[in-house]
Amino acid sequence: MLRVSPRTRKIVAAVTAAAVLALAGLTGLAAMMPARAASSDLPFTVTNSSGRPEDTFLYVMARSQTTGEQGYVDGSGDWHAFDLPASVANGTGNPTAPDVSISGPADGSSVKLSLPANLTGGRIYVAFGEHLTFQLSPGGLVEPAAWNSDDPNHDVLFDWAEFARNGTAININTTMVDMFSVPIAITVKALAPPPPPAPVDNSVPVDPSATPPDTTPFPVTRTEGTLAKDGRRKVFDAVTALGGDWAALVDVRESDGLPLRVLAPIHGIDSAAPVFDAAFFDSYVEGVYDYYASHALTVDTALGVFTGKVANGAFTFRGEGGRTIGTIGRPTTPEIFGCHGALQPTGQPDQDAILAVGARICAGFHRGTLSTPDRAGSDRQATFDATAFYRHESSDLYSKVMHDHSTNGRAYGFAFDDVAEFNPSIDEPTPTSVTMTLQPFGSSVATGPVAGAEPAPPSAPSPGGEAPVGAIQAEARTAQRGTTLSPTSDSGGGKHVGHVGDGDWLRFEDVNFGRNGLSTLRARVASGAATSVSGVVEVRLDSRTSTPIGSFAVGRTGGWQSWRTVPAAIATTTGTHDVYLTFATGSGREFVDVNWFTFA
Repeated sequence: MLRVSPRTRKIVAAVTAAAVLALAGLTGLAAMMPARAASSDLPFTVTNSSGRPEDTFLYVMARSQTTGEQGYVDGSGDWHAFDLPASVANGTGNPTAPDVSISGPADGSSVKLSLPANLTGGRIYVAFGEHLTFQLSPGGLVEPAAWNSDDPNHDVLFDWAEFARNGTAININTTMVDMFSVPIAITVKALAPPPPPAPVDNSVPVDPSATPPDTTPFPVTRTEGTLAKDGRRKVFDAVTALGGDWAALVDVRESDGLPLRVLAPIHGIDSAAPVFDAAFFDSYVEGVYDYYASHALTVDTALGVFTGKVANGAFTFRGEGGRTIGTIGRPTTPEIFGCHGALQPTGQPDQDAILAVGARICAGFHRGTLSTPDRAGSDRQATFDATAFYRHESSDLYSKVMHDHSTNGRAYGFAFDDVAEFNPSIDEPTPTSVTMTLQPFGSSVATGPVAGAEPAPPSAPSPGGEAPVGAIQAEARTAQRGTTLSPTSDSGGGKHVGHVGDGDWLRFEDVNFGRNGLSTLRARVASGAATSVSGVVEVRLDSRTSTPIGSFAVGRTGGWQSWRTVPAAIATTTGTHDVYLTFATGSGREFVDVNWFTFA
């Protein structure tokens, strides 16, 4: 059976749950196409580095942000609306949607498409060897649900990425919320605006010889979804090695023995033939609700800080002045894995606030960071220290495997994995191009814009975590300009390099990149600068004036001791070099502290 599949990501958060399920009116194919300007189209390249011999087929499904209609994008970059059937006769089943596939790239080649502006709720599907089957119902587009054995797509090798184009911007991510099958990496290139100029001090005379600030946009590149070397095989091996119900989540195609996909636990529960324990979280839920009957749970959100305690079997959360925002009852295991139900209650005094709180509690269950009477967790959510995740016996180990095999530690292992920004999303207001890379299936390094990356060291992509093995401490610089050393409060202690501003630099001698090459940088940085202050850190080899091999932008992180791990792609580099970090900002102010960095 196919099902009308809900969008699980934040990129469609503006669409109501009912509308998401309905996927707004599709049936038959209409020739309708909203007017669009060619300049708003975004170049989109699909590169096949999978090593698979089959033909590939692409499908770009999305809703018009303008009209709300559901439709598809063709190979010319034109969006067309579907027309839903008004009704379907009993016993006849939903009609099959017309084939709207685009011929995809063969192994070792690429196909260039374009994405129109003003699309939401989008998915870009890729299928190997066979076409996908979609259906049209009065309620919406019925999308593949491969976790059901009677779904016509059950034996097809396929996967998807999710996207939205709010105007001409792009928000795009890889996802394992439903399953993992095809290793997909996404790269977005953009022209970012320069940092805003420093405020003018009218009490100081203007120097007519001063160089005006550079207002030229600078290129930036972000990549998400890159797996470690031989990542696909290692993901399947890791889930299989967990044994029990976890191993039962692996689907193997009977015809050729190919490991097709790893199902998310929710689909091991809700499929026609369940293979996963529907009570998996129950004892953990009981312990959490017992503990917080006598302890307070504080939840930080963008809407405020809220505190809750359990009474009569439910959390009641209050905000400033004791104002009640809502209640969260005891969730079931399917509700936790599916991120819905009790964790996303309706009809609450402050609906937006309680939904944000519920998302963070859901993440706490998946990551095993909530306290119980027998085990101390964190009584303040969300939790940012990735080293504390997945240690409880009832943690979501499916999600853990997905994060473990991502080169930057980010993955969408469950729908609220964006809590504390552990999700692989790219939100870019000024994109110039997008590339979707189908990474290798075999025992070869994952290719694409972050080629040759080895497994990421075990540190968090946001606050928390000591410097990984092999990290280069910033205090070990052998030469510098304009910086100082100060004690750090970051995990691991020691000193960090601070007071870094425009034109400053650090040199590190004899950094060995090896024979196979490294192409990823991760840097531990903090900034307490004003929100209007930002800058760029550039990586150069052997000379502080050489062409940068990579760069990343830094803005305020929340404070000079609010540390974040920032990933960046660099040109693949081999051999031994002196490494220079150079710093640039148009603000005229200090903008970043650096604790350590590492290459992979």
